[in-house]
Amino acid sequence: MTVKRVIALILVIAIMGAGVFFLRRMEKDDQRHMNELYDLVEPLQKQREALVAERDSLEVDYALMMRDTGTAQLLFRELSDTLYTEVYPLMRDRNIVGVLGISMKEIPGARHKIAVDQYNRLLMDGWGSCLVFKDDWKSFTYWYEQISKDLNKAGVAVPTAVFFPDNTYDQSLDEELIALGITTVVVSASDGHSSTVTPVDGELWFTGAMPWNYTGVNSDTNLLALTNGANLTFTVSFADLWDAYEKVSFTRILDNWESMLYVEDPLEDLLQPTPTPNPADPEKVETPADQLLKPMLKPASYEAARAAHQAADEANSRLEAELKDRQAALNEQIAALDEQISELYAQWNDSASHNLLDDFLARFRKKSE
Repeated sequence: MTVKRVIALILVIAIMGAGVFFLRRMEKDDQRHMNELYDLVEPLQKQREALVAERDSLEVDYALMMRDTGTAQLLFRELSDTLYTEVYPLMRDRNIVGVLGISMKEIPGARHKIAVDQYNRLLMDGWGSCLVFKDDWKSFTYWYEQISKDLNKAGVAVPTAVFFPDNTYDQSLDEELIALGITTVVVSASDGHSSTVTPVDGELWFTGAMPWNYTGVNSDTNLLALTNGANLTFTVSFADLWDAYEKVSFTRILDNWESMLYVEDPLEDLLQPTPTPNPADPEKVETPADQLLKPMLKPASYEAARAAHQAADEANSRLEAELKDRQAALNEQIAALDEQISELYAQWNDSASHNLLDDFLARFRKKSE
């Protein structure tokens, strides 16, 4: 081998060694630049993830705040003594209120009917009252005037709700009802799950009624307790076989209601929805999504039910606008962070590739010289 070939071989080996050295150096520089990039991007990425999580949870949180709890009434069509002596204690022990039906034959203080002071006691305990119209009276206004006289004589206020059993309601009565101060009209429903949500923004609020003991009442009540803005009346009678009171079965119905009662929190308006422990599993935290799937039922008088649904409608209009504003604001913040992160990657790609290549070429030229 000649000297020239040896020198050439040495130069080739030197160049290859320099290349390997500089490639490793480039890898180290590249890693350093990547670490610097991550130091810049990671805080922005964490902010973005937090904003996305907040945005994604908004719909569930607001759905919980906008929940319009289903309401129900147990309407007793007669004012039998049994109502106060037996039924009332059963319901009181479970924090369930009912509605007292009043007709020409069902006046507080009459023979074999609850006394006026008992009637007033029930009203003070949250119960409501409702007129029950009989179609053997051809003129509703005349019937209303006569029953009003009897109630005034007994010292009892005239209810603002009226029940028309057996499809006795006629739409032509609306103006007449409004003129007499009626605000709620209860009509017989064909089933217990359709048409339970009705508008409450008019002068008359219409709601349906079914017998308390019909087949499927428990499943329909559960659905009612999951439906926003729903209301349904369940009629109970001490004289009619159609919806006759029977203690054992009635108690079972009350127990089903008690299991899904909505308990109003006086601080509710001041608090945001927060996870609460699940009694069935102490280690599991109940999320807002879990709460949305929980049946909640509020037994109430017609006045209280209507007021609750009206308040929910008004609040929900405001909350819907607030939800859209918050979502839009979060989307803007997320988009701004995306732009910052993209710019950092673009700047790094440009500067890193040029800087590393220029550095390698400069060092290689210096080594070659």
